[in-house]
Amino acid sequence: MDDYLANNPDTASKPPVPSDDLAKYESMLCSLVVMGASIGKYDLRMRWDMGLLMNEHLGSPTKRQPHGKAVLKEAARRLGTSQSELHRMRWAAHHFVSPDACQEKHPGTDSWAKVKKLLPSLRQKMKKGRKSSRSTTPNKGIYPKLARQVEAISSKLRNSEDTPSPAVEENLRQVFLELFGVANRLFKLCICDQCLCNPAPVSP
Repeated sequence: MDDYLANNPDTASKPPVPSDDLAKYESMLCSLVVMGASIGKYDLRMRWDMGLLMNEHLGSPTKRQPHGKAVLKEAARRLGTSQSELHRMRWAAHHFVSPDACQEKHPGTDSWAKVKKLLPSLRQKMKKGRKSSRSTTPNKGIYPKLARQVEAISSKLRNSEDTPSPAVEENLRQVFLELFGVANRLFKLCICDQCLCNPAPVSP
């Protein structure tokens, strides 16, 4: 990247007029060009700082940004590098706050080439962690809504003066038995105490 800038000094100074989408990222793009010119001297640290700068302005690389692709394309054009190289910088800065933090956890990653080889395995571990979390963490999001729905049904039944037909009554009984069976498994409710299986006869 530094060789490209050295051989093409007008690349950074004469970019096309940025579109409205790119205008608000102009300061970041200019900073990246300045930092890119120092990569040859401060290879690993400077790439990390560039990744941190891009993530600060564009957000986490784990999430798609409305103008992220266009901004990275323009940054790659000005720096004379590939978008994939910029993506690697962003991911390196996403996984570790600094090269030192990376080397502390992964000894020997003292060059950008070695960091690039490490990145795919880090992303794979992250994906596996997400899948594991989804499979082991119960979906608690349904319970507040479910509680409101059950309470609404309970309220309607308490206030209802309708008398169901024998067929409807038997159907409701089976539905509630199944519901309480599920509730028993989830919340350790003892439905036998409610005499649901063998209801007492109604007094005349």
